[in-house]
Amino acid sequence: MLFSYNPAFMKEADLEEAGRSLTSRRLEILDHLRETCIAAGIDEADIVYLPSMGQTYVGESHSLVTRYLNAQLERRRLADLEGPILVLSDMGNAFKSDDGLFSVISSFDHLMTEQYPPDIHHFLSPNDNNYFGYAKAKWRSSGVSREDDVLCSLQLMMDLNEVPAEQISNWFKRNFFMNGDEVSLADCEEICSKGLSGAILRDDFLLACFSAYTKFMHGSTMRGMDIPSIIPESLATELDGEYWSLFINQEKVLENSPT
Repeated sequence: MLFSYNPAFMKEADLEEAGRSLTSRRLEILDHLRETCIAAGIDEADIVYLPSMGQTYVGESHSLVTRYLNAQLERRRLADLEGPILVLSDMGNAFKSDDGLFSVISSFDHLMTEQYPPDIHHFLSPNDNNYFGYAKAKWRSSGVSREDDVLCSLQLMMDLNEVPAEQISNWFKRNFFMNGDEVSLADCEEICSKGLSGAILRDDFLLACFSAYTKFMHGSTMRGMDIPSIIPESLATELDGEYWSLFINQEKVLENSPT
């Protein structure tokens, strides 16, 4: 789903609610949105305009997560799909109530949740580094105009929708080692160093990641391995911060990363 403050994504119901009249210019904008949705195979119901209070970018929030989950559950109901749904997340603030006391997922029937350990959630989640990356690479190479927000945004949605379900399934099986008997240090190194050509992972960082990985998969670290039992606190921040950026950009040497 797309949530936007851009008036170019306003539909007729949004215009009526805002008290705006259908001028000739507004009709052109509406037609452009409809035609682009049809060309990209996007359901207009997946386009959500949000009234802006001066904001430019829509930030994540538990209200949007709730709105998204409600929409998907209704879609499943209409399709007569049954069975529980497992929601995997890093349990960031968007998945918590305003007071932070409970998960918004817990308020839904038939939803189960499992938390990615924050220190390795980028490695575990196929969405972050595989599914999104795959679609974004196609989107960037498409040559779509960045001046047309509607066309540009719906092109990305189309590219996300066109990633084969079988490929996404294979990424999950690989990251969760569903095709093997158990997690090995070599498997962990391959996952953690994916796409980091030329970078040398610190031994203590890799072993700490492996420790967290095996705890997630098996409930405890594997016996017989010389792996630290305590995960360094820095792991929770380095992966999303400068340390991880150093690898992605490959513009600085590893020794310059924070300790």
